[in-house]
Amino acid sequence: MEYTIICAIDGGESSSAILERAFAEARHHPLAFVHLVTVAPKAAKEDVEAQLRGLVAEILPTFATDSGSRKVFVHSVPGEVVAAVLDLAMEQHADLLIVGHSSRDGDSKPGETAAQIIEQTPCSVLTIRTPEYVGQSAKQCPACVEVRRESKGETLFCKAHQSDRIPKLMERVGGSHYVSGWGLF
Repeated sequence: MEYTIICAIDGGESSSAILERAFAEARHHPLAFVHLVTVAPKAAKEDVEAQLRGLVAEILPTFATDSGSRKVFVHSVPGEVVAAVLDLAMEQHADLLIVGHSSRDGDSKPGETAAQIIEQTPCSVLTIRTPEYVGQSAKQCPACVEVRRESKGETLFCKAHQSDRIPKLMERVGGSHYVSGWGLF
């Protein structure tokens, strides 16, 4: 079954992260279409599309697979950002729309453009935070981060935090139920 992902890219710092996430999502679908859309003046259309194709060429080899059929389309359209993104999502019958989360004031809420897209979109939306924002907002224990990285997510917390976090997590997932893939009992 066909799966369509729309990526709203503005050339900002989250553009690579949005594209990487789109390719990661596409790997889960044997027939996936990834549409990159950016809003630019008509006079800059060719330059902007060439820049986007360069970004795709840089990131795509990391996600190349030998199974399935995946296609990437690049769209540079004039006009207003929200309308352009939503129009493409509706035209392509999008299953997922990926947008940057950033707000100009560093707030935890999505920026104005992302918020409008989220409110009006006809499909599921995934917002991507910039690495700078994540680093500032998430005050995580460095040892916990290292344990998650080394275990590829199998272990969530360092020894110092396992005892106080696992019971709280278990409360949220319903007592002693096993959560598939998490190794929790």
